Amino acid sequence: MARYTVAIACALLLASASHAPADTTTSIKEDTFAGTMAADWRIKGLDGRSYKLSDFKGKVIVLNFWATWCAPCRVETKWLASLHRQYHARGVRTLGVSMDEATDDVEVARFAEKYSVPYPILLRGQNIATKYGGIRYLPQTFFIDRNGRIVRNTRGVHNRAALEAEIQRLL
Repeated sequence: MARYTVAIACALLLASASHAPADTTTSIKEDTFAGTMAADWRIKGLDGRSYKLSDFKGKVIVLNFWATWCAPCRVETKWLASLHRQYHARGVRTLGVSMDEATDDVEVARFAEKYSVPYPILLRGQNIATKYGGIRYLPQTFFIDRNGRIVRNTRGVHNRAALEAEIQRLL
């Protein structure tokens, strides 16, 4: 049931974004997480490795919550993959947190391959999500500075330029 609720929310966000004037999505608004320290966690990645947020200390982190069945997530994943390649050498690390069920790991792997995702995909992100107030909408992205502080949190799909502007601001 929760999966369908989130799917409907994703569809509504995508529909509203496609009808909005282009300049209304270029600015990402701050929310209540801004200025707080990002919670640390440990989770298994699609590659079999164990990851902790603290492994990326000193890096700019783009922590993206998504799911294979979320249409807006597909659009945003393409942009995040491109931005990761563009800014990786400058200390930006993108981490994709899959909100898919444990039984969907094969589908997550197909998704990562289809979209040529160059960054770590973290599996079964529900435990991480609770540390960030719960994830009610997908995609949802946290921008974390080099000191581990959340600078911005976005909900829904934005445009590539807005995502890049947040990354540049953190650099």
